[in-house]
Amino acid sequence: MEMRYNIAEAMEEAQSCFQKIEDEYEGIFGRRYGSVEPVYCDDAEIVLVTSGTITSTSRQVINDLRARGEKVGLLKIKLFRPFPVDIIRQALKSIPKVAVIDRNISFGASGIFAQEVRAALCNLAGHPPVFGYIVGLGGRDVTTDVLEDIYWRTKNNEVPEKESIWLGLQEV
Repeated sequence: MEMRYNIAEAMEEAQSCFQKIEDEYEGIFGRRYGSVEPVYCDDAEIVLVTSGTITSTSRQVINDLRARGEKVGLLKIKLFRPFPVDIIRQALKSIPKVAVIDRNISFGASGIFAQEVRAALCNLAGHPPVFGYIVGLGGRDVTTDVLEDIYWRTKNNEVPEKESIWLGLQEV
């Protein structure tokens, strides 16, 4: 148990180490990398939470939706461990709805990022509903149409229809 405790403590300390590294990086290159990247979150009614390669396609969808008057934002998670709970809480605390797009699954539970975002928000009073979407497993393409469908499903429902919403399944 003590070994696990020490690992947990070291992970907590890693967050402050990340901040020191960020400061050094900024001193050398004049910019910060950040553990998350918010895009258009200030006035968003729905924020898509992404990580990795799906973010580029999501940016395109968000720009297209914003051009049509939709208040949608993006939160790219860049650091998974330690999970940036405080930063995510700050970014999402006043957002009415959150749609987490996972390209992974924890079998028997849900998408891994959706689990983490739900856990980060669960103790905030009046936290937003978190819609969890599973897409693109096995290298399957996630198109702009799929991402726009995620936006409209989230917008048109008050709460998620189920814990994990799988999109892009082929009929067998």
